[in-house]
Amino acid sequence: MVMMTGLVTGAFVGFVSWYHLSEALLVRWWTPEEFGLDSFLFSRGYVGAMLIAWMEFAVESWTWPGAKERWWWRPGGFPLALAVVVLGEMLRKAAWLTGKAAFTHRIQTRRRPHHVLVTHGVYAWSRHPGYLGWWWWSIGTQLLLANPISTIR
Repeated sequence: MVMMTGLVTGAFVGFVSWYHLSEALLVRWWTPEEFGLDSFLFSRGYVGAMLIAWMEFAVESWTWPGAKERWWWRPGGFPLALAVVVLGEMLRKAAWLTGKAAFTHRIQTRRRPHHVLVTHGVYAWSRHPGYLGWWWWSIGTQLLLANPISTIR
């Protein structure tokens, strides 16, 4: 159990770290005028949700130590979680790379001079692939931790 828990928590920390670092780097590259500490996407609500997820993981691991182990080793458990996280991340980054400077973390209320409507690539089949990718990524991180409550909330 300890070895698998270490693998899972290491993968989780790695995925979360990569997500935040890569988001900030993409802002720095494509929209440097918007770059700042908020480019790392650590809002109060997000940090609160992550703290709740870690608490759920700790409480469930301590209370039902075998339950998470059974989830990770069952067909579709750990590999499914990894696939959902990676595919969600890839979709979000594909949205960034397709939209380039049109993709921003900030909600726009006015049309920017260099903004264009992107309708090719991942935008051809999803109107908001960045949001969709993040949604799948966030579900995958909770599947990775085998957190049933945080997965469905």
